[in-house]
Amino acid sequence: MKEFNEIPFHDAAFKNILINWESKTITFEMIIFINSQNKRARLYFVTFNDVSHFFMPHHSPWGDSVFINSASRNGNIYLFNMQSGDTLEIHAAGFKLIPHE
Repeated sequence: MKEFNEIPFHDAAFKNILINWESKTITFEMIIFINSQNKRARLYFVTFNDVSHFFMPHHSPWGDSVFINSASRNGNIYLFNMQSGDTLEIHAAGFKLIPHE
């Protein structure tokens, strides 16, 4: 599996967010251009485990957008900077990137 900071999240599109309170997981359903050679985007699930914090502002200071500008990880803090100008923040023990079959 790729390291989080190596995944090409730029221009990936959010579809859905699923929060499972009991299992402390958050799953993002998103379309990502993983393979730059074939220029085709695929549906992936990014699941964060042992989540202790999730912050999702939706103020859209740059206008509405479902697309990611950049994403980063520093320790157990994951950030998604949206093209809307908002930043999603997740504190989690880890993540999995799972392609949709």
